[in-house]
Amino acid sequence: MSSINVQIKTFFVRLVRSIKITMKQYLIAYLFILPAFAFFVLFMVYPLLDGLRLSFYKWDGISARKFVGLINYINLFNSRLFYLSFRNTVLFTVVTTTVKIIIGFLLAAALHLEIPGWRFFRTIFYLNVILPMTAIGILWAAILNPNGPLSVILGIFNQKMPSLLGNPKLVMWVLSFIDIWKYSGFPMIFLYTAMEAIPKELYEAAELDGVSGIKKLYFLTLPLIKPVLLTITMLQTIFSFKVFDIVFTMTKGGPGDASQVLTYMIYQEGLWFLRIGGSSALSVVFLIIVLIFSYFYIQQGKIGQSEFQY
Repeated sequence: MSSINVQIKTFFVRLVRSIKITMKQYLIAYLFILPAFAFFVLFMVYPLLDGLRLSFYKWDGISARKFVGLINYINLFNSRLFYLSFRNTVLFTVVTTTVKIIIGFLLAAALHLEIPGWRFFRTIFYLNVILPMTAIGILWAAILNPNGPLSVILGIFNQKMPSLLGNPKLVMWVLSFIDIWKYSGFPMIFLYTAMEAIPKELYEAAELDGVSGIKKLYFLTLPLIKPVLLTITMLQTIFSFKVFDIVFTMTKGGPGDASQVLTYMIYQEGLWFLRIGGSSALSVVFLIIVLIFSYFYIQQGKIGQSEFQY
């Protein structure tokens, strides 16, 4: 027994000594990291944990908090609006992500082939990305207004401007179109950069083997940029799933609840109806969904990196 105690004591002495040596060696590095780490804990970790805690309370932001357990989650999963918002969010994410990746890839391929005026088109296509969505939303809301400029132009040809944002069946498709129009340049610039990083010798070898045109793009370029393509798809999926600004500036979730999405529902629950607990519960569910998406794409990215190396 005494020998075991001696061994345990020796282990802890060595452990403490090792920690002290490590602290002395990396003290300066830790001091440089400390401000960023404190900022991360204060503005990321603490709000996340506090939001998780609030999801178990009933609170309006003013009166005392009341612990209600899982009631907020039960109410959430019994809410028709939650499933409508989730459906709209998934629809918006699938449509916009798919189309933006396809358009971005085609634009990147065109730039990679250095079509006439490719530098000009690269700038024009990416210009929309850097413009704020709030301004874009206000601009498109004015254009699509039944009394807006597009209505005036159609009136010249004796055509009536339909209320696209007022049609429950069309509103999500209109918002998807605007988002695609604005952000297609984002995947384009990354995929174009990935294509430019492919060694020219591979294309020359492919041409010697008789591979050219569409076949070269499909059998050579696409597999080699797969890791970047998966990363951009993951980012676009997360960005689209977090859609808020275009809904806030153009429809406010309307007409009725036709364009309601999860992020706007979180905003309404917390800041309109002052149901902080319900809003926090929805935020937790939203976070879990995003983490699942992220995990899936990260795993696919690892597979892609292991299969394709150049």
